Amino acid sequence: SLPSWVGACRRTVYESGSPQTAAYLHCCVATFEGQRGNLGEALRHCELAENLLESDPHVWVLAAVERNRGSIEALRFNFKEANRHFETVERLTAGSQGAWLAIDGSRAHLAYQAGRFEAAKTSLTKLIGAATASNYRRIPARETLARVHLALGELEECAAQLSAIGITESGSNPLVPDYVARWGQLTQLRLIAAKRDLAKASGLAAKAWSDNRSVGDRAFDSALALEAAALAMQLGDEVDAARWLTRANAAGCTQQPDLQAAYYQLGSRCLPDGAAASSLLNRAAAIKVSRNLPPDQLPQGPFVKGALSARANKICDGIELI
Repeated sequence: SLPSWVGACRRTVYESGSPQTAAYLHCCVATFEGQRGNLGEALRHCELAENLLESDPHVWVLAAVERNRGSIEALRFNFKEANRHFETVERLTAGSQGAWLAIDGSRAHLAYQAGRFEAAKTSLTKLIGAATASNYRRIPARETLARVHLALGELEECAAQLSAIGITESGSNPLVPDYVARWGQLTQLRLIAAKRDLAKASGLAAKAWSDNRSVGDRAFDSALALEAAALAMQLGDEVDAARWLTRANAAGCTQQPDLQAAYYQLGSRCLPDGAAASSLLNRAAAIKVSRNLPPDQLPQGPFVKGALSARANKICDGIELI
């Protein structure tokens, strides 16, 4: 459900009778829904905002709506559509001194998702170092940059970016937005796992799961549960891995393009039935091929890039795109 402040804002907005203000409220709710993984609902609020702006245009609100639409498409791994929306934002805000900060941050995250890590690192470093960048822009940029460093195996640099925004093993800075703090927790435990302290990482996964039960961020729940399942498998606890996979499935991970292959890959390792395991492995391989991306641009789930077994990779060669 939406937070209580939305109801109070809605009453005030509609009493004002301003379509522009109502459109901006829908834009804010779209952002909130998108950050919880409710992409369909986020898109609905974007459409409502656009309808309101038809009778009372406002270029800045429309730019915010287009940026939200781009972010939604990015989360769906529709990169061309996402970039099209970001180009629209650029056109709408042409000549604005600080507009590039928001759109560069979005494009840098898009580059990270597509596996173009060096490009993402360059853009994020520029954004963080910009004299006009506020903490509102720098904090999420640092969290994304931490993910980029981790993907490149730059563990100390990853730790430095997380530390800069107050995300540690014991928690996060209360000034960090909740969405960034959640995903920062996941980056933190992946960093610890990369340092081979698997038991500590597993404990942090259980804590993060408990801490975020009331949030309802299905995308985060899916990614966290898959990471915890992978850790359980590495620790030799297949029962715990199966439990985490059940949670990932309940959170809807099979509907998330960047997590599907990881889910089926891990599921194949939990099944004692060879035929059933092979079926899941084939599905994971087919999903990998269906991305139609070169190997260095695969989505970055916990077991997606470079993690399918040699057998799965061999299967890929004979599977048509789905």
